[in-house]
Parts: sequence; structure tokens; C-alpha cells
Amino acid sequence: MNRTLILKELHDLRYVLAIAGVAIFILVTSLFGFTPTGKIMYLLGHETGIPQDIIRETDIGAQPPFAQNGYIKPVSFATCALALILGFTQGLHENRAGRWQFLLSLPVTRTEILHSKIFVGLGVWLATVFILVGAGLLYSSIPGRVPYPLEWWIVWRACQWLPLGAVLYMGALYCGIRRVHWLGTRLFPLMGGVIIVLFSCLIMINFYSFLSREKYYSNTPDLSTGSFFIAPLSIVAISIFYFQIKNQSIEA
Repeated sequence: MNRTLILKELHDLRYVLAIAGVAIFILVTSLFGFTPTGKIMYLLGHETGIPQDIIRETDIGAQPPFAQNGYIKPVSFATCALALILGFTQGLHENRAGRWQFLLSLPVTRTEILHSKIFVGLGVWLATVFILVGAGLLYSSIPGRVPYPLEWWIVWRACQWLPLGAVLYMGALYCGIRRVHWLGTRLFPLMGGVIIVLFSCLIMINFYSFLSREKYYSNTPDLSTGSFFIAPLSIVAISIFYFQIKNQSIEA
């Protein structure tokens, strides 16, 4: 991996990294009860980072971090938004006048340029995810903070959206690199990829229900959703976007 290209990508993403750092600070500190950032989350419909719209009869207060409406919910939206911003920013940077020509005049290959982009983009996204999810794990491991022992299946069930975040990043990168002017044409591949993944999940869920003769409840997804539906379909979508990005870089 070319060190210079990696540093160049990090430099191009400096503003995005700053925004991501602020978002991480707000989410993590509000989760642990820091008052100023807790007020910010309260204005967004949360209190101390955890939604208050569902209060249990046992009066345990807010939802635990990995509950369906807990801390993991704003984390999932924030990280998916970050994946889109990272991909578009990295792709659009190279559409400036002469950027591709300048990079290709250096003693590097198109593959090195492409791989350095993906390495940095996915690396930043995964680091953000690990920090935010890790904060939830740390909070849940503190005695007395959650009403039940922390089990890994709870964390896995709450994080089944992770493969879709990688799909959003690769799709956004492809849309940013494409040499088109109309916004709808530029975003079409990303929207198509997400729709195909979600539609395929729906078909496979119905197929699973038909084979097992058990009704699938979409509001309480089980582990089979991420293991057998979302993850493999996301891998296929990521592979398609990768080869499309590679072809686009060759035509540049």
C-alpha cells in the first residue's frame, strides 16, 4: 500500500474526519451522561444518548444501548451517513480538473490509487463504528447500568446493519467517481444497489418462512437476518460496485 496515497486521502478527508470526531464525542459523552452533549441529544429526541419514547413498567428508565430504540439507533444512522459522506467526498475529489491526470502521471498504478481510497475510506468508517459500538459495550458492562447481563447475541442482533453501511460507502464512492453532471443520474447506481439488497432480503425472508413454515416478524429480526440474508447480499453488492469503480477508473 502506497503511504503517500494514504496520506493524500487522509488530507482530502480532513474536514470529514473533523465532523466525525465531533459526532463521536457527542454520542459517546451523552451516553455516559455528560450534560452539555446530553442536551444536544435531547433536542434530537434522545436523553443521555438513549431514546425515552418507551419506558418499561419496571421503571428502569431509558432503553439499554443495544435495545431496538436505544443508543445503537442514532449510531446506526450516524455511521451510515458517514459512509455516504466518505464515499462521495473521495469520489468527487478526483473529478476536479486534472486530478486523475496528475495522479496517473506519478509512478503509481490505477489499482494502487483505487485500493488506497477504499482502504482509507473503509478504515475510517470501521474505526468510527468500533469506537461507537465499543462505547456501548463499555457502558453495558458497567454493573447496574442495564437491566440484564450483556450477551453477545444482543450485540450481534443490534449490529446487523453493518454490512449495509459498507454497501452505502462503495455505492457512494462509485457515484462520486462517475463522470456525469445530473444528480439523479449520479445517484442512480447507489439507490439501485440498496433497493436490490433490500428487495432480495424480502424475497429470501419470505422463502425462509415458506420452508420453515414459521412466520417471520420483521419488527423483531432474529440472527438469521444478518447471517443469511443481509451479509451475503451486501458482499455481492460491494463486489459489483468495486468492479464498476475499477472500470470507471480505467476509463478516466
